[in-house]
Amino acid sequence: MKKILSLVLVISMLLTLAILVTANPDKTNGFVPAEEMYGAAAEANVIKQNGNTNKLEITVAVGDEIVASGSFIIKNNSAGEFEVGGFKVYVSTYGNDKIDVIFITHAICALHDWAEITVEPTCTLEGYTTNICGKGCGTAYDRWDYTEPTGHDFNGNWIENRYKECLNGCGAVHTFADRYYTAETARIGGTAGSNRIWTTELAGRSLIGRFENGSDFAEFTVTVPEDGAYDLFISVYSPFGYKVARLAVNGQGQGDFEINGTNEPYEHMIGVYLREGENVIRITPSWTWFFVEYVRVDYPAVDLYALAMDFDRMLANPDADANAYRLWNFIIDNYGRNVISGQQSDRVVTNETNAILNATGQMPAILGLDMMRYTQTKSPNTGLANWAVGEKYAVNEALKWHDICGIVTFCWHLYAPISQLYQFYNDGEVKLNNTLINRRLDSIFNIKNEWANKNGEIYNHLIDEMDYIAGYLKELRDAGVPILWRPFHEASGGWFWWGQDRETYLDMWKFMYDRYTNVHGLTNLIWVWNGQNKDWFPGAEYCDIVGTDIYASANDYGSQQGSYYQIVKELNEAGTMKVITLSENGPIPDIDNMVREKALWSYWCVWGGGFVQQTSNTQLNKMYNDPRVITYDDLPWNILTGDEADALADLDAVVLTVGVEPVLQGLVTGNLTLPATGTLNGSVITWSSDKISCIANDGTVNPTAR
Repeated sequence: MKKILSLVLVISMLLTLAILVTANPDKTNGFVPAEEMYGAAAEANVIKQNGNTNKLEITVAVGDEIVASGSFIIKNNSAGEFEVGGFKVYVSTYGNDKIDVIFITHAICALHDWAEITVEPTCTLEGYTTNICGKGCGTAYDRWDYTEPTGHDFNGNWIENRYKECLNGCGAVHTFADRYYTAETARIGGTAGSNRIWTTELAGRSLIGRFENGSDFAEFTVTVPEDGAYDLFISVYSPFGYKVARLAVNGQGQGDFEINGTNEPYEHMIGVYLREGENVIRITPSWTWFFVEYVRVDYPAVDLYALAMDFDRMLANPDADANAYRLWNFIIDNYGRNVISGQQSDRVVTNETNAILNATGQMPAILGLDMMRYTQTKSPNTGLANWAVGEKYAVNEALKWHDICGIVTFCWHLYAPISQLYQFYNDGEVKLNNTLINRRLDSIFNIKNEWANKNGEIYNHLIDEMDYIAGYLKELRDAGVPILWRPFHEASGGWFWWGQDRETYLDMWKFMYDRYTNVHGLTNLIWVWNGQNKDWFPGAEYCDIVGTDIYASANDYGSQQGSYYQIVKELNEAGTMKVITLSENGPIPDIDNMVREKALWSYWCVWGGGFVQQTSNTQLNKMYNDPRVITYDDLPWNILTGDEADALADLDAVVLTVGVEPVLQGLVTGNLTLPATGTLNGSVITWSSDKISCIANDGTVNPTAR
């Protein structure tokens, strides 16, 4: 049985031409109904054939007259654009004999008999020919043209518009920024039926959705005139609330972007690097259920790289000590030029660091550790996994790594502030007093209420835990160890208990900062915030570095530029700028991608476990032996530590004399062999291993971490 669907009304030829020449069509969110453009109606029949193959018959009529027709082969549950006479018609089907959507996308001068062109302009801009037709018929409307058409009107007057269109025959050549890549032009795929062209969510709008499964995707092929940075605009829509999508350009990850719950589509802008010619934009769900309407590109409206490099040079803590500033100055001196390598690990020597050493001959500059095992909760719960309790060795490992010149960063997976409850995930397996409780953690306690109850047991337990950890951070401070301190991470995701409520989280962060800075005097901390959402940012005065955690697919070495410049935009909107880092990651972004796309994260820190294996040995070797990547061997620290270093802070020049010849002025930038004594600005200083870090058995002094 033939089922015929007519989606447009027949409009007279005279009315159509009047609309084309004298007025803009309805531009509501960029959609122009077909009947307002061409005065033609399209009809289609689907006739079931054998297997997955069907016959598609399309006719186009103006009034009662059929002006074009054609037959095509189409598969079940598929869509496409078909050229029928002088028209292009989009048809989407479902099942083997049903039509979902049909409309005309282009009229190729089939309905017009415009005046002969008498003056042909010179076309100097590269762009897109939207309508190709015989010389003398002028320019027909494309459904994404927002302006009057270019060409001659019936009075012979040449029409130009602000897009600087020019004529090629009678087809308009657009600048690349005028092009909208609509849902109908995208390649879509994934789980059958869940990712397709939808028009029912908003009347008359074509959207791709609903991205119900992780395998769903939409790919748009966009064209630009030259290599460089561009603004990519994605029209997105989610009636289902807040969502997250993932972006890739030419197969390289660009990071995730947020989609706000709205009643209609809106444009989300992401800074990307595109190459001359065609580029494939791929959108996949990180958090499913949303729609995509179109994409477009333009030259950057703002130099985001310049904004990124105009960052705060001073630490938030006005009393930060010399050790913190020694590390901080090294970080800011390299930011935007080089990237510091890092690896999360339980100890200095682990499977992760051995894998890096074996593949590259190098070690990471930064060792990532966790204060998770440090808790005052009594009687360890033997029902938990071994990693949750046991020896408290992270501080000792930090001291070891510092003593051999490494940089230390600490996170803190803080257990919920309930005695005997070893859990930090809101939806994880909860054991209380060694008894399994099959409930979410946030059903056991509400941190908003508990934090507000200043006399409550949970509030005071949490303060005790903070003070307990402060004791270990003081031990590191007294040993001269500066710390990249990253507490309460990934809060906005809601999977940790400290992310149950935004206002409570912000108050807890500020409370910890104040208590650690002004009560405990932790002058060795460089505060790293990665709440993962601009609305959870505590303020410029409460942190030094902004980090984000990105876990791309294995062997995806994209720079994650989209995420980097999204943070730049959001910090700029907040009236500040900070050093930006990749505080956790899976595969390591390729240094060539980062440099080319100007997305040089301050440092990366691959998460522990098997994540180091998500970067191939070949890629690891490339990264750890690239001169733009700072590894353990590249750390050029001042050899003076302790009292000597502090005493030199007020001197204008530092000259180190070995024997009778001055051999160094300023900081040590390489290896140096020292005798038992040396002269510093006329004062004799006795050198010893407790005054100079990283001294080798042969007396060679390597760059020190102090």
